[in-house]
Amino acid sequence: MNVFATGCTKPVSVLFATGCTKPVNVLAIILGVIGGIILIGLLLLLIWKLLVTIHDRREFARFEKERANARWDMVPSHFQCFLWLILPNLAVLSNICAAD
Repeated sequence: MNVFATGCTKPVSVLFATGCTKPVNVLAIILGVIGGIILIGLLLLLIWKLLVTIHDRREFARFEKERANARWDMVPSHFQCFLWLILPNLAVLSNICAAD
């Protein structure tokens, strides 16, 4: 259908829509949003797990290194010598305290 506006010489075509547009699939939108949120959450959890695992491995390696480098000297403690004074029959404690 051609309509002529006042003072114009060129025709303007006008389409009259007789029906409704295609309805939006609401279920697909809702499921897409929920799926996106779950996917982002799982991705964040995997990244967090990876970072924690890397940190824990470094911490454990540092612990193992310190444990390997630890030097334990066999120095008798004062508590053991005190027990030797109270209980003189303990041969093991007497040998330890005699080393002083």
